[in-house]
Amino acid sequence: MKIRGNAARPLCRLPGEVIELFDGLRLRWIAKMLGFFERLVLKETKLRCYFVENPQSAFYESRLFQNVLQFITTDGQKLGISLKQSPRNLMLKDNVDNLRDARALLHAVEEKVEATA
Repeated sequence: MKIRGNAARPLCRLPGEVIELFDGLRLRWIAKMLGFFERLVLKETKLRCYFVENPQSAFYESRLFQNVLQFITTDGQKLGISLKQSPRNLMLKDNVDNLRDARALLHAVEEKVEATA
């Protein structure tokens, strides 16, 4: 680890683990801002994005949810995204190597969904 800088503005290089931790926090913030993913799990190279747990939630009746479904059905295959219908619906994406890739995917979802709103 190298530490560079001067007394007025010290610079330091953060370890990769810390950067990955920050990427995880950013990913959670994005998911929360989007409002439709309650839980995200990146295990091995598979990203699971869980929708709102309560099946009676107004979210499932909203235009936002319709836009998400439309995005997954029209553009999902190009991006390798699929929807698994289960008691707790979730969006799946394979070949996500790290949290930075997951964040980029959520940004892409956000842009497409907002563009159709």
